[in-house]
Amino acid sequence: MYGVIIVNAASIADVVGRNLWIRYIIPPPAIPGLGNTGGFSFTVEQRERSGDIKSFEAVIFKYMAAINQRPEISGAFTFFNAKTPGYHVTVDREKAKKLGVPLSSVYNTISSYMGSAYINDFTKYGRNFRVVTQADTTYRSNITDLNNFFVKNQAGESIPLSTLVSSQLTENAALISHYNLYRSAEFNGNAAPGYSSGEAIKALQEVADQVLPAGYGYD
Repeated sequence: MYGVIIVNAASIADVVGRNLWIRYIIPPPAIPGLGNTGGFSFTVEQRERSGDIKSFEAVIFKYMAAINQRPEISGAFTFFNAKTPGYHVTVDREKAKKLGVPLSSVYNTISSYMGSAYINDFTKYGRNFRVVTQADTTYRSNITDLNNFFVKNQAGESIPLSTLVSSQLTENAALISHYNLYRSAEFNGNAAPGYSSGEAIKALQEVADQVLPAGYGYD
């Protein structure tokens, strides 16, 4: 006996979006050796720092949807997104002050153990070697590893780092580009068949003037 399953587009997009690899076809440059790709490159800039990275992402995606509606433009895309999972670590400054722990010690401990810290270089066997300190992989592979680290206070006592910091799962951009010192996102694409590159660029500018909020610009 067969049943009928009713789903909507949003539920399909939610499932597919978590498991779909997106691939882009990038044409070669019109003249070999001049540039890496064909088509146009257009940069949107956030010239006034208002809003977080998620607000910036919303503006970028809104603009991308709008330019792909124009007949002059074909396959416009950007690699920017703010959906890379990560952790936001908050330091309890007041508690650190009460316990006599310098904030620099907290930041250096997190940075050195969960990331890495350059120490110096030395020469041996006629070669130069770099000295970097960091926790071994098995001790920095999970956010809960912060519970195993300690910091010294001004009295020389060891304070568990977990008593001074808290973490929250969040999403952010894996890479944030800057153009003319502004936070930015680059768009690539091609002029649609029957349209010139000049007409495509003009369409990009027209949509930017219509869609981008105050504080944004383009190059």
